[in-house]
Amino acid sequence: MNRTAGLAAVIAMGFATAALAADQKIAVISLSAVIRAHPDVKPNDAVLESRRLEFEAERRAKVESLQSMKADFDTIRKDVDNRALSESSRADSFKQAQEKYVALREFEKELRDLQIERQSELTDLRMRMRRRIIDKIKTIVA
Repeated sequence: MNRTAGLAAVIAMGFATAALAADQKIAVISLSAVIRAHPDVKPNDAVLESRRLEFEAERRAKVESLQSMKADFDTIRKDVDNRALSESSRADSFKQAQEKYVALREFEKELRDLQIERQSELTDLRMRMRRRIIDKIKTIVA
């Protein structure tokens, strides 16, 4: 008898839960599809692309400066190897070449650091924009 009463209680709870669930509406959505369809995506993508192009122009200018520095270094290095120049002139060229080499390596490091920093900035911006869109979607769906 005790077993029958327990079974009846479980069945009654199941019917009560089913009755409550009938009032609730459940939907399954594809968040990626909803994000792509959100009206803020295109303006955000345009901002990201604009920023990327700015960073690319900045990087290109730095690369041109780097190439110019390398050309200067190569010219001075040739003077170091030039046997037609006096020993003191070659020694001066060697000292200049060392200074240019150090400056060149520092500039290359700055360029690498700049690329990492700009990539990080773009990633952070993209994530913040995406989070804002997801928060808007959640408020609508909830």
